[in-house]
Amino acid sequence: MQPRTVVLYNDFPATIQGQQNVEIRPKVDGFVEAIYVDEGAAVRKGQPLFHISAPQYEEAVNTAQAGIQTAVASVNSARMGVEKLRPLSIRTSSARKPSRRRSTRYRARRRPWPRPRLPTPAPTWATPAS
Repeated sequence: MQPRTVVLYNDFPATIQGQQNVEIRPKVDGFVEAIYVDEGAAVRKGQPLFHISAPQYEEAVNTAQAGIQTAVASVNSARMGVEKLRPLSIRTSSARKPSRRRSTRYRARRRPWPRPRLPTPAPTWATPAS
């Protein structure tokens, strides 16, 4: 028998945890389409982690853009009405009223905010006299 070097291995049950464990949750509903980081990798603040597809929000954006296009078309229509009647209002006094009316509509449609409305008084209920 000759002496020789032997490597001994010992197995011990253990659990390894990071210095800081952070739970990640999305702020919006949707489907995860891509994952940009591996589990356990170090990340920086602001680094994208996932790509989430949220079709309901994309549809809301499309609806809002369609509303903007409708409003622009309404302003253009009112502008054309004003420009169409402006020469008539200079010549005749009878055409002034529709031109002013259309001009007012045009100015109202150009406003980025709604017109303020006066509050309606609460209904009062009369009680029958006994």
